[in-house]
Amino acid sequence: MSILNLGNHDKESLINMNKEKEMNRVISVSLFANIFLSFTKVLAGMLGNSNALLADGVHSVSDVLTTLVAFIGIKVSNKPPDAGHMYGHSKYEAIASKIIAIFLVVTALGITYNAWMDYFEGKTLVPESIALYAAGLSILIKELLFRYVFRIGNKFNSLALISDAWHNRSDALSSIGAFIGIVLARYGFLWADPLASTAVAIIILRVGIKIYLDSIDQLVDSSPDESTMQKINEAIAKVSGVLDVDEVKARMVGSDIHIDLKISVDKSITVKEGHDIAVQVEERIVKAVPNCQEIMVHVNPKLND
Repeated sequence: MSILNLGNHDKESLINMNKEKEMNRVISVSLFANIFLSFTKVLAGMLGNSNALLADGVHSVSDVLTTLVAFIGIKVSNKPPDAGHMYGHSKYEAIASKIIAIFLVVTALGITYNAWMDYFEGKTLVPESIALYAAGLSILIKELLFRYVFRIGNKFNSLALISDAWHNRSDALSSIGAFIGIVLARYGFLWADPLASTAVAIIILRVGIKIYLDSIDQLVDSSPDESTMQKINEAIAKVSGVLDVDEVKARMVGSDIHIDLKISVDKSITVKEGHDIAVQVEERIVKAVPNCQEIMVHVNPKLND
């Protein structure tokens, strides 16, 4: 059956089902890749005498944990409204992103501390070539994983997936730092190992703070960005029968946008005609900004000036 022949409720159910299926696939790929890299880097770091790679492997372990958190957040946020949560569960995704951000911050601090403690205690050794190969493999896989997860996250405007994607990018940067540190350490510059780890940790820390602040914005019902608001207003103005756009209020609820708006129409038209205009307004907005889930349209009669 074509989606065009389905009712509105059936269309929405099918779209949500396809969305959840694709997002679950992304999470599965990310989880498998991170488990593989965690094992590879930790083992190579131990066998190859590289504290930088070992720390990078620990970072990948945190990726596994944050991917699981993202998966749980998405599963919960996609649950339909119920008696206890009449506006749905979208904010749980922001909570998941907040947990991811905390993992990033803790990981960044841990990487720095461990790297310098090993250096000052004289535990930093000349790395073996296996560590170099593992770091290079990690850079390649993590960058590809970032691009894949980030694309799907943007497609569905999923903060949890976008957060997880940036965590993958931070791990790619971490592996670059480890790679540089390993190369320099193999030439006798043992201080390069903790120094590279610190530089990477600062990048990870910055990403973690940004994700944390973004999740706070969603939890406090912040407004969408200016570009999104402009698209919403332009969509309303294009509807035939809308004489004035009196007021538009929008707020982020998880990855969704809830909108309350007021429009003015000709005071001589029927209630049915006013309702049809309101429906057209909703359809135009959703077409322009697909993640608008709750749109309340109040129709006012246009009074004489």
